Order: sequence, then structure tokens, then C-alpha cells
Amino acid sequence: MRETMLAAKGWVWVGFLLTYFVSAGRADDRIEEKLSKPVLLDKSLEKETSLKEAMQLLSKRHELNIVINGLEYKKQLKIFNIEQFPVSLQQMHGMPVRLQEKPVIHLGLIIELLAKQVDGTYEIKRDHIEIVPLQQGKRNPAPPLKMSKEETEQLDKKMQKLVSPGKGITPLQDVVEFLSDSSDIIIIVDSSEFKRAAKVENVTDLPITLPPQKRVPVKEILEQVAKQVKGRYKTKGGVALIVPEESQDNH
Repeated sequence: MRETMLAAKGWVWVGFLLTYFVSAGRADDRIEEKLSKPVLLDKSLEKETSLKEAMQLLSKRHELNIVINGLEYKKQLKIFNIEQFPVSLQQMHGMPVRLQEKPVIHLGLIIELLAKQVDGTYEIKRDHIEIVPLQQGKRNPAPPLKMSKEETEQLDKKMQKLVSPGKGITPLQDVVEFLSDSSDIIIIVDSSEFKRAAKVENVTDLPITLPPQKRVPVKEILEQVAKQVKGRYKTKGGVALIVPEESQDNH
């Protein structure tokens, strides 16, 4: 009789654990879906605000629980007020005006770019997202973002659009804005990554020289531009992202 009762209790615990892990998996899946969803860029984030305020805004707007792990920042980076550090998305100057009213950029990429400005990244937990510092000696990239087949095809098509950039020397920022306006692609220079991985300040001010070219795919011009700042471009979160060659983030 006693053995029967113990066995029954054992099965109850097994059932409880299975239910817990299944529900945890579903919670993770729901978070990942939200992170890979194209959203409108909130104009409140274009101006400097505290990390805490920015995460509270995104949490409320997108029904997510975003937590800043201040304890890890204190322990790893000796920063005691990380929540008050200023962040903004001013570097997202490559967004064409006509795209500002359309949901294009993924929510996960917005969170990632903001976290990078405080030497951080984000991790997906069972029922929340956690902003954590980048560990020394490790790149710790944010989780990959899934682009739908339709998104991928549309972006690839835009990358093949033919443009004719003028010759001369101009700052990287101006070239990016020209390519964005000409192709309807959001092109973001990951300034935080250039500072950290390549030790380059104000990368968007670097001069770019383009030879006379007519009707060249945007993709080829992006490759030429990225090489001149010792970088490369990749597609992530619905946009084209220019990162340094040294970056270990291959997502």
C-alpha cells in the first residue's frame, strides 16, 4: 500500500514537471515570436532617455516583461546605476521617411541595439527578457531573429535594385541615407559594435569614396561601402546592418 502511494506521488511530480517544462517552452516560443515581429519604431526612442525608461516603454507597448539585471552589471562591470544610463536610436538614420509609418524592423533588433549602448545584450528567460552585460572575452550575441519567407524575399529583391550613386567623397552617414531612400531598405550602422570591436569612434563620419557608377545593385554598393570602414553588412531583423569585420555576431 505504501509503495503504491509513493508511486502515485512520484507520478504526480512527473506530471507537474512535464507541465512546467511544456508551459515554459511555450512561454519562450511566445517571446521569440514577439521579438521576430516587425514593429513601428517608437519616436520616443529617437531621443536620449534612460535605459530603464526605454525598456519600460517597450515592455508596455509590446506586452513583454523586460528586466535589467543590475546585479550582474555591478558584479561584472562595476556599474552601479546602469538603469539610468542614456540610450537612443539616433543612429538609425538610415530609415527612409516613407518607411517610418510601416512596421519593418524587428522588436528584438531594437532591444539589441539599445542594450549594446550599455555594453549589454539580452537573454530570453522562461517568462521575460533580461538585459545583461557582455561577458569579458565573450561576444555573447543576442539570440537570432527569424525573418519570414516573405520578408526575406522582399529584402533580397530590394537589394537587387539598381542605383547610380554620384562620385566623390562623402561621410558614411550620407551614403547610407542615399541608399536607404533609393531602395526603401533600412540600413543601420552598428556604431556601438564599431566602438567595442573595432575601437572606432563616430564611424558614420568616416569618408567614403565611390567611383562613377551607373545602375549598380544596392547590394554591391553596400559591400563597397562596408569594406571602406573595415566592415561588412548582413541582414537581420528586417534591415541591413553594417558591422565591423571583427564582429563575432554572425546571426
